Amino acid sequence: MIRFLAALFLAAATQAGAAFSGSIVDAAFVTKAIARGAIVWDIRSTEAYFDGHLPGAVNAGVIQTLLDEKTQQFLPIERIDANLAAAGLDLKREIVVYGSPASAYAYFAQFALEYFGARRVHVFHQGLPAWRAAKRAVSTAAVKPKPVKVRPFANPAMLATTGEVLARIGSPGVQFLDVRRAGEFRGDESETLHGGHIPGAIHIPYNEALVDPDAPRKLMMKEPVDPAATALHKRRELKKLYAALDPRKEVVVYCHTGIRAAMTASVLASLGFHSVRLYLASWYEYGNQSDAPVEQ
Repeated sequence: MIRFLAALFLAAATQAGAAFSGSIVDAAFVTKAIARGAIVWDIRSTEAYFDGHLPGAVNAGVIQTLLDEKTQQFLPIERIDANLAAAGLDLKREIVVYGSPASAYAYFAQFALEYFGARRVHVFHQGLPAWRAAKRAVSTAAVKPKPVKVRPFANPAMLATTGEVLARIGSPGVQFLDVRRAGEFRGDESETLHGGHIPGAIHIPYNEALVDPDAPRKLMMKEPVDPAATALHKRRELKKLYAALDPRKEVVVYCHTGIRAAMTASVLASLGFHSVRLYLASWYEYGNQSDAPVEQ
């Protein structure tokens, strides 16, 4: 155990400056990635997986693989190690992640894999519908993962802790970006001790990056959704959306637990923002701090 933890510490120290890639890809890219041996991770439900999935894709849930639902923090690294290994998610190989169209969970999976040491992870944003639209083959056969050896190591530079957030409120060198719904930002909706937002935070809901910002709600409610509605805006529109942010300064992105924030973090990284960090556990942790300053 001591040797294992020492190795993790050394690896983290050497990787501390690594940046989040924010690689978002389409069906043509995925086709080429599969041809060169990339792992494809389908994060959808088992039922959705067996209804049809990308050929060769392994199936494992994001929450079960990565998170402690009680704390909304990552599982102990030994558990992460075992879960990734059992799912065949070799961090040394290229990995493509997809879920339902515009799934924030796919982006969280990307962030987590990179946080634990992977360096070539892509999100297939529109997933299976885009794959079908490109007339690619779909499989319904189960893929049994080949267990692999995984040595995950944490890269603390990619995450912001509650202590760091509290210490840096008001600092000119950091921008806090709240990507929750308007009601959550104002404090009208709250599941924590305090409702509201971090003082000085900029508010841009994560779903505003989509052609139809209401698409995630429609999908959740099983309402009809035009596949084009789940696409991200073009780069020019995205730059306008995030014009209030300085791409040269650090951006700490948060939501309620960190899932939605992961999508925005990836989009910002893809736009060339130099330092994007995720506040894991986000308002779930901050809003339960008795002495944390709050704006409403």
